[in-house]
Amino acid sequence: MALLFANTTLNQLSDEIASLTEASKASFVSIYTQGGGNGSGIIWGADGTIVTNHHVVPRDQATVRLPNGDRLTASVINRDQRLDLAVLQVKTNGLTPASIGDSDQLKVGDIVLAIGNPWGVQGAVTVGMISGVGKRFGPNWGRGREIIQADISLAPGNSGGPLLDAKGRVIGINSMVVWPGMALAVPSNAARKLVYPKKRATLGVKVREVTLSRELYAKTEQQYALLLVEVSPNGPAEVSGLMQGDVLLSINGTRLENLDDLLGGLEMPVSNTTLAIEALRSGQVTMFSVTPDNT
Repeated sequence: MALLFANTTLNQLSDEIASLTEASKASFVSIYTQGGGNGSGIIWGADGTIVTNHHVVPRDQATVRLPNGDRLTASVINRDQRLDLAVLQVKTNGLTPASIGDSDQLKVGDIVLAIGNPWGVQGAVTVGMISGVGKRFGPNWGRGREIIQADISLAPGNSGGPLLDAKGRVIGINSMVVWPGMALAVPSNAARKLVYPKKRATLGVKVREVTLSRELYAKTEQQYALLLVEVSPNGPAEVSGLMQGDVLLSINGTRLENLDDLLGGLEMPVSNTTLAIEALRSGQVTMFSVTPDNT
């Protein structure tokens, strides 16, 4: 430990962790659901916006215990099962929002802290480090999703609570235990998008992630793509000439290897902007100009 913190004595380090933990508890809540389950949550906005895991609040309402001890009914206003995130709203004002960090800046080896209610112990803290960042595969994750892997001890009740960096900023939402001493968290930037959703265009399609054959890989230098399994009649995709069975490769030059890539490419387009979509049809690469609907 002394080697890791050459300019900080162990006593100073201990005091700093204790102070950081105490300050962070002002933005930390406990969440209780029908049937006796419990988890944790993060105060995202002074207006009563709270972020937790989807699996912590499987129903539309839950009870939230605020830092001052008040218990309020919270309603789920947005959720993403695939990311295991949910946004709650309680009717109150003047809460202390957490400081939200930029999860894209995380590095392997960064020191992190987790706050939660493991086994019902209120506001327990544990310390560890980032052991991995990037995509991970799992049930219902398709081609994977962005996660934070931390060598940190979590237990039931930590779910939905904050993963903090050394400055006390929330850089992740604790989601699951992989095995004792290793856990996964959802990046804060993914939660930010759910709390503040951007306008997104629609193409009028349903897609499925697919693996390209060796022949198509040699032609496109792309291993994964999106198969059009349904195209809405008179929708933007059909009007442009796209058809069921086409395989989408890119949008405006950005590869489409999973659903997240497509959703990102459709965020906040300028009205009447034409999107350049590259697709495979009968083994041939074709470009389509699509004018999406804005929603």
